[in-house]
Amino acid sequence: MHGIGTATTRSVAIALERDVIDKKRGGKGGFAGSTMVNVMSVTTAFGLACTAFLLLFSAQVVNFIGCSPEIVGIAAEYMRWRAIGVPAVIIIDVIAGACQSARDAKTPAAGILLAGVLNLIIDPVLIFTVGMGFNGAALATVIAQYASAIMLTWFTFKGRGMKNFFEEGVGVTTPFPSFDAGVAWAYAKEVFSVLGRVLNLVAVWFYTGAVASGLGVSEGAAHVLIFQICCVLSIGSGALCTVANTLTARLSVSHGDGAAREAGNVVASFGVVTSTIFSAFFYLLRVQILGAFTSDVAVVDAALAAYPILMASVMMYWYKALEGALIGRGDAGAVNWIFLGGAAACWGSLKYAIANGALSLKAVWMSIFYYYLVIVGSMCVRWVWLNKIRDPREKNADDGEPIPAH
Repeated sequence: MHGIGTATTRSVAIALERDVIDKKRGGKGGFAGSTMVNVMSVTTAFGLACTAFLLLFSAQVVNFIGCSPEIVGIAAEYMRWRAIGVPAVIIIDVIAGACQSARDAKTPAAGILLAGVLNLIIDPVLIFTVGMGFNGAALATVIAQYASAIMLTWFTFKGRGMKNFFEEGVGVTTPFPSFDAGVAWAYAKEVFSVLGRVLNLVAVWFYTGAVASGLGVSEGAAHVLIFQICCVLSIGSGALCTVANTLTARLSVSHGDGAAREAGNVVASFGVVTSTIFSAFFYLLRVQILGAFTSDVAVVDAALAAYPILMASVMMYWYKALEGALIGRGDAGAVNWIFLGGAAACWGSLKYAIANGALSLKAVWMSIFYYYLVIVGSMCVRWVWLNKIRDPREKNADDGEPIPAH
């Protein structure tokens, strides 16, 4: 659902900046409020559609992802429980993205904290006391997700968070903005323009994970172990994408593309420094970190062999700053093509290793390294090219449409 949050951040950031400009011209604003109403309408409908699909085709989905025949029934039932929570997950992601565009990081953090605490309390009750087992764990997660979604929705549309997006008196003396098909369609296009890279990343992780699982017990377990470390660092680095997306989207409206470009450069420079620091820190503590997860010597040794490649990939996570900046400047289409190039490099590297009998866990992680290397190189090229073809004085259109990629 990360793609929906990214699209929301950009759409709401642009609307907020348009409000500022419109009020300076003597207008009443209202763009952000209208955007929020339409964003919630579109994403809630999408979440319900996803739930319906997963409820109807849960067995087919778990078969597709490769579950063993003996656990298909259990996995499908677990997926059906989790499917009920999809609308809540989307609402959380949407409101978090909107709050971040309004420079409010506390509200999403509060929502996540609430979900985590509730899950921690309800999990053992449903799993052990009620005796629901795995399904109890799924239901506990869904309950926690809806509690968080309801809290965030109330905060945004009724609570003190209203001031972030709505004009004074909305919902009290004046009605909320009505549904606008044009605004909704513009947002839907924004979502689809960024979902490509999300699906790409999922496909790459699924493919490399499937290949690693066939290497044997120790290397398969080692892959899962370092994959978890990779995920934690990737999620943390996602903040670079969010910040760059928000800054460039707002600046492209208020000050022009030149200001958005400079903001992107600053966030990318910061990203280079932080990615280098984090990769060095996690490399120096590699033995302690891996040992904290498992005492199996064979698994640790297999993980250590691939660990330097993992950290070399983490050093490139600053690309997320350029990713967010390109999306914020209206260039999400190019980002999707860049990720396709990375996926092709990953796939080609693994095919070469398999064909030459050189498949190992190191080869799997080298393919991931090439994936990020192509993405970083291509984004740098695209960033430089975009700077050359864009007029620095060019501003995002007053109708809220993205700046066209020339």
